[in-house]
Formats: sequence, structure tokens, C-alpha cells
Amino acid sequence: MMFRRGFTAVELLITLFVASIFLSAGYTLFSFIIRDSGNIRAEVRASRLASDYIDQFSRAEGDCTPSNPLTDEPVVVDGLTDVRVSVVISCPNPAAPNIGLVKVTITYNAPEKIVAVSGYSLGTGVPLEEAPAIAQQPTEASIAVAETASFSVATTGYPTPTIQWEVSKDKGVSWTSIDGATGTTLAFSSVPSMEGNLYRAVAANTVGQVNSDAVSLFVADTGWHSLPLQNGWIFYGSPYSPPAYRRTADGVVVLKGMIKSGALGTVATLPESYRPAYQLMFSTSSNNNTSGARVDVHPDGSVVTSTGVSNLWLSLDTIRFIPDNGRYDRQEVNPLSNGWSNYGASLQGYDFAPASYAVDDSGRVHIDGLVAPGTTTSGTEIMSLPDNLRPSEYLHYHGRSSTYAPISIERATKGIIAKGVGSNHLSLQTMYYPGSLGTWNNFSLLAGWTWYGSIYGTPQYTKSSDGIVTLKGLVKGGSTADGTDIAVLPVGYRPSERILSTTVSTDAHARIDILADGRVQLYAVRNTWLSLDNISFYAGDPSYMDDMVAWWPMNGSAEDVINDNDGTVNGASLTYDRSGEPNKAYSFDGDNDTIAMPDVDYGSGALSVCFWFRPLDPSGAAYQYLFSHGSSYDGPNAVNVWLDEADISTFPMLKTRMNGASGSAVVDFPHNYFDSSWHHYCATSSAGTMIIYTDGSLQSSVTSGNLGSLNPDGGIYIASRSYSSADRYFPGSMDDVRVYSRALSAAEVQELYNAGAL
Repeated sequence: MMFRRGFTAVELLITLFVASIFLSAGYTLFSFIIRDSGNIRAEVRASRLASDYIDQFSRAEGDCTPSNPLTDEPVVVDGLTDVRVSVVISCPNPAAPNIGLVKVTITYNAPEKIVAVSGYSLGTGVPLEEAPAIAQQPTEASIAVAETASFSVATTGYPTPTIQWEVSKDKGVSWTSIDGATGTTLAFSSVPSMEGNLYRAVAANTVGQVNSDAVSLFVADTGWHSLPLQNGWIFYGSPYSPPAYRRTADGVVVLKGMIKSGALGTVATLPESYRPAYQLMFSTSSNNNTSGARVDVHPDGSVVTSTGVSNLWLSLDTIRFIPDNGRYDRQEVNPLSNGWSNYGASLQGYDFAPASYAVDDSGRVHIDGLVAPGTTTSGTEIMSLPDNLRPSEYLHYHGRSSTYAPISIERATKGIIAKGVGSNHLSLQTMYYPGSLGTWNNFSLLAGWTWYGSIYGTPQYTKSSDGIVTLKGLVKGGSTADGTDIAVLPVGYRPSERILSTTVSTDAHARIDILADGRVQLYAVRNTWLSLDNISFYAGDPSYMDDMVAWWPMNGSAEDVINDNDGTVNGASLTYDRSGEPNKAYSFDGDNDTIAMPDVDYGSGALSVCFWFRPLDPSGAAYQYLFSHGSSYDGPNAVNVWLDEADISTFPMLKTRMNGASGSAVVDFPHNYFDSSWHHYCATSSAGTMIIYTDGSLQSSVTSGNLGSLNPDGGIYIASRSYSSADRYFPGSMDDVRVYSRALSAAEVQELYNAGAL
């Protein structure tokens, strides 16, 4: 039985009554649906009428003939108004030609009340042929590269539908069958080029065919890809970045690189899933530091040089956009303001992007569009923006017309505004944070530069979760000599190689370089004012990510995400991490819980061991082992970290012991960690010196000639000692365990601590 709303006692009585009518007549009640049940007597009368029609049409002799003998036939029933009857006769299959199913639908009171019943005729038992239907739709997937993508579907119908999965790489325009994908679940290992692909299941039987919903696959990129150059262009050389591209975790395509020596035209071609929907025009820096250069990216992936480009050098560092993969909805602004309009088609045969915006998962606003001029007077609105997408401060950024073109975003009542340029066309391309978002850090300005003041941007920087560092601010008054350092970005907010950015200075083109050591340098600027707004780049991975030989983030499992040293969980349970996220750390009971990892090779004889821990129970007269690597506690090549023994509740001691080939070194650090808080631990060893850090700060060190080169062997145990015993277990929580083949520096340990448990 099926009900559109709650199953009440009244409906139960009606259902039992109707069922008894059919069963006493020798029929099998197939379904009974009540919609908006009201008057009980009315429902009974309608149900009696339905049973009469099933009895009438089911007793026909001879071959079953599919038909609709009645459609909205008016009938008279005492106590009911506007009663209409519909009857459908279906035939199950050729195996039983004289057995049919009769479906009767009664509506009354025009049409608020509906009773629909279906019943097999005498002798039934052969299923009715039924067209396929999707009972469970697939859902979108967002995964990392090489992870398993999975889509599932459930169907109904008779005969049982076959399933064929299909893929579309052109946003649903065309579909291709996937060889061998004929089950209810489609699973495969993902690659970056699958970003934005659509997938659907096609269910079919002898009666008909139906398509499932089309769902998207989003694949997070994992690193930079070399950008193959064309037309004589080559890499400029160190210390600049080689030409490369990537897609961030938020789906933003980022280019970088310094190139030289080629001919105007196509520089390179981006692969599928890294291409825009329209032709985009970017302003960047070339050998001409006075007016900037133009580089377009086409929907076919070609990166094309144009006016202002010199082959002495050209930077690709300012190009970033949302690709055409269906991940984000783009809102076109139409009409534009004050006579401005969309430019339309280019000479290359592509349409330039219309004036529009999209918001990515980090909350950044991405503006696209090439517009034809209206009123160019400075301060005139070109394109309106919703209140929640305006910045908190007045922004200046570098656009592109036939040459350099400044543009601003007004914070209060308007959107993008003109600055007196753009007589032929004006590219609006930019990416910025709206006023409500971004955790900003202040710049310490150098060389006499200061904040401009008033409504203009404060000199600050931030980094999003997908690794893009963004600068903002309007500054004035400092030295304008080429190569002047205006600020220094800290570790974690620096590019891997030197980048060249384009910006605006006193209504003219300017260039800002950001070096791998964090220095922000000025070139071709004026000191009346200089904008840092919307300068962005992908931060290089922090150095504490280098030379890890094993990493157990404990985000839902004990998997080693660097190598294949996956842990075995014995009794421990997932819990909340340092940031309060569930299922991203492990809890241990102190009795027999542990996680056992295989031996790892530290390699060089130097090492680092780092983890987060939260002790909970100081009451036992015992050892509480946090980390143990080595076949025995006091044998050669072992590392052990524990909270000390008998008087642990009154005199806590954090102890670390490292055993080399011919001796050992021990560091004791008295501190009460039983404060219900998470704490970070790092131990390093190199050239006979062991250093202990907690919560990012150096606590103690020891140098021992006996320690020597150290490479522990045997398994690793978390929250217990390598040879387990009853008084060697740790009660509490642990998270984010890392081991390295080198000694981290004090700065790296501090940065790792500041980054928090992942």
C-alpha cells in the first residue's frame, strides 16, 4: 500500500475494507493510493466504485488488449460531487495473453480527492511489463586526483532494465557510452582532465528507456603541470618560474611563468577542463614596463599574445580564471550601466565573455567580461554588483583596453566603475574578496611607504584554503627606485619562484615582483599612490612539507598519505581534532588501544618526529607512551616519547629517548600537559644533537657523541610502546603524526605548529 501522507488509523480501516473486497472476489490488490483523505464514507463509496470497475473489466475473456476504455468518465455516486472514472488495461507479456491488470482512478470534488486502485485479474501472478524508472539518482562527486570516483543508480521496471553509463565532455551536448560500465555503480580512478565531466545512467527494457540525472565530477588538482610552449617561446630562466598551470582545490585555473624569444600569436595550449567558456583578455607585464601587455585565453585552450608584448620577456603570472566545467554558476549582468555594453565576438571567431561574476568556494568574486564603451568619465558605474559582493574598501586594479586601463570597484553603492579610459574596449577581468570574507594580516611597510588612508584598502594579505595568496591596499609616499622592497611576506605566504605582477600606480601601469624569500619589490611605480589590490599568486608548499617519509593525518583512517605505511587500528576510535572537526583524530582508552604502523626508512640518519596529543588521565602510576619506534626500548636504533611514570599526577615529565647504534640521548622536560588541551610535539635529530619542541617553541636539546647516525628499525606504535604491556598505554587523543628524513628547523616547527592539526 502507498500513501502520499501519514498512515492514519482511518486510512488503515479504508485500506483493509478495500482489500477485503478484492480478495473476496479473487483478485490480487496491487496498489491502493489515497490523496488528501477526507470524509470516510466518501472514501468507502469511491473505493466500492473502483472495485466494481476492476470486477467489470477483469472478467473480459480472450486475449488481453491494452486499452484506455474510460478517461475522466463522469458517474453519479450518492454523497459525492463531480465524480470521474479513468480505467487503464495493461497486458503483462506474451506468456499470459489473457491475463491483464486493471488500474482504476476515481476523482471527486474536482479534483481534491483521489482514490487510485490497481488489481490483477483472476489467475494472475505474471508481472506486468513496466517502463524503466529511476528510483535513486546519482549524486555529484568531488574528489582528489587518483581517488576512486563512484556514481550509483537504482531503477525499477519489468523486465529488469539494463544499465549503460555514459559520459559527456561538452556539458551535455553529446554523450558517449563507457565500455563495460553496465552495473548499478560506476567506479573509476580519477585524473585531472576529468574535471567537469558529466555522467549519467541510461536504463532500458522492452517497454522503454529513461536517463538518470546528469551529475558532475570535480577533480582537485595535486600540483603544477608543465605548459608546453609554441612558436619559439622558451623559459626565461631562474630565478623565475618555468611556465606551468594548475587548478586549485576551489577549481580556479592558475598560470605562472616567465618566457621569452617567441613570435606573437599562440604561446601554449591548455588541455580540456582547464579552458574558459569565452575568450578572456588579461593584462600582464612584458619588457615594456610603461603600458603592460595583453594575453588572451581562448575557449580552445590557446594562450595568445597580443599588443604590448615583447619577446624579450613576458610574464604569465597574472592569469587566473574559472574554467568551463559547470562547477560554478556565472551571473551575467545585463543591461550594463551608463551606455556600456558587452563587446561580443572577437576577430578570432570566439565571443568575448559577457560582463558577469561568479563566487568560488573560498568566497572570492571572479569578474569576467569585455565591454564596449559608454560613459568613461571617472567614477561612472559600468557594471552593478550585489551589496554582499562589494569589497569593504575601494579597490584599484589593472584592466586592459587598447593599452593599460585602470579600473576600480566601489565599496558603497556601485560596482565596477570607469576611470576615464576604455575608448575602444575594456577588459574587466579580476578576482577579489567581498567585504565580509577573508582573514587578513597586516603588512609591515618598508622604504617610507605608508597606507594611503580614508576609504582605500588597508595594506594586508591573506591565503585561502586552496593556496592562493591575495594582497590588497593602497599605499603612498615611499621610494620608487626599481627593486625597492616594500614589504616581506612570511613563510607560507610566498611563491615557489619569483613572480611578476601587474598593478596600477597613480593612474599608470606598474609592476610588482614577489620573490621566493617573501620580498615584495617595486618596478616602474609612482609614489603618489600605488595599488596592491588583487595581486595574487599560488603559494609554494611550505618547506615543512619536504622530506616526509610518512604522514598519518588521521582524517578518518590511519592511512599514510605520503607512502604505503598504512597503520592498523587496534581499539582506538575516531574523535574530534584540535579544530573541533569530528572523525579527524583518534582517541585511546589507556588499556590496550594502539595504532601499529610498519617500519619506515628515515634514510640519511637525521630525522624528525612530530604529532599532536591531548592527555586526559594523569591518575595512573605508569608510563604513558605517545610514540615508539624500534624493536625494543633500550636497544639500538629506537625513538620513544612518553609521559613519565609513578608521580605523573603531581610531577608530569615529558621524556624523549633516542638510541643510536652505540649509545643513547635522553631529554626530560617537566611540564603539566594535563590541561584538557591539545599540544604539539616535535623531536629532531641530526649530527648527534637531539632537540625537543612543544607548541612551536624549543624546550630542550642534548648533544651526544653516542647518538650518531640514527635510523630506527621495527614497527611504529602510537599510544603504546613497541613491546606492549599493561602499564605502557596512553589515555587521550592523538592526531597528525609525521616522520621526516631530516631535522626540521626551528622556523619550520613553528610554522607547522601555527598551521594546526590537519
